[in-house]
Amino acid sequence: MARVLIAGDTHSPFMHPKYPEFLERIRDEYHTDTFVHIGDEVDLHGMSFHTSETDAPGVAAECDMAQKQLNDLFKRFPTAKVCLGNHSRLPERRAKESKIPRRWLREYGEAWQAPKEWKWDNRWIIDGVLYTHGTSAGKMAHLQLAKDERMCAVQGHTHAFGGVNYTASNHDLVFGMNVGCGIDCSAMAFRYGRDFRNRPTLGCGVVIDGFEAMFIPMILKNKRLRKPQIVVPKKYRRGGGK
Repeated sequence: MARVLIAGDTHSPFMHPKYPEFLERIRDEYHTDTFVHIGDEVDLHGMSFHTSETDAPGVAAECDMAQKQLNDLFKRFPTAKVCLGNHSRLPERRAKESKIPRRWLREYGEAWQAPKEWKWDNRWIIDGVLYTHGTSAGKMAHLQLAKDERMCAVQGHTHAFGGVNYTASNHDLVFGMNVGCGIDCSAMAFRYGRDFRNRPTLGCGVVIDGFEAMFIPMILKNKRLRKPQIVVPKKYRRGGGK
């Protein structure tokens, strides 16, 4: 049985600068032995099918910037299972639009110079729990995913919510978890959401032995501005805050 740490969407190079440190702290606190990235590990803003910001870097420059952030994650977490997200797939989607066959594209790990132990796939099942990026949005999308899949399920994709909900029937008990995200809310790539009432929820997830699930928020000193300063609640500190 595994003790799984799940990172939310990071959208490199627009990942929160303190997010890798936060993930590492939670890994050590909960003694996790498996690392899952829920997807959208990169943003690829310049490849988006939506209108790009006018001050966005070019695609090549953005990829170089993203590589630096990914290298930090590679160093801290040398083994990972990555769920393919809608942003992860942008090169493939752009190639398809240009009638370029999949055979001419590089694999994700090769393109991002990842360690061999970093693997990408649509979904992963660990101890009977489904891990997938998700396609549905909304506050309870994670619970609906668990109901639809008839199994415990973890997703990302919806930045504005994080948490765990359990649901029971006469036959079983399952949970759905949304792991939130690890983005820098002040980055230009997220200007589209600056007037949204529901703001990005930074955090990560932990699943122990396939059943005990927790969402752990990344609490910042300045919640309104999301400045890169972590405040760790006492119960999450080493030694239980004693």
